[in-house]
Amino acid sequence: MYSWEIAKLLELRQYVLDVKEYFDLCDTSPQITRVTYNPYNDKIKVLTSDRYEFNFKIKRKEIKK
Repeated sequence: MYSWEIAKLLELRQYVLDVKEYFDLCDTSPQITRVTYNPYNDKIKVLTSDRYEFNFKIKRKEIKK
């Protein structure tokens, strides 16, 4: 997945991805150079080799009882 595709996906999802989308993003994006998590604002920060920076949240999956 290219950086412009990541930007489009995040915009469509309003910067909140589910766990599967997040793992797919990491697995299919070779230009990602760094991924960090900030626990204070509960956001993931992704940096790419073509100088994009993305900040987004991961949607928690609720366990059904």
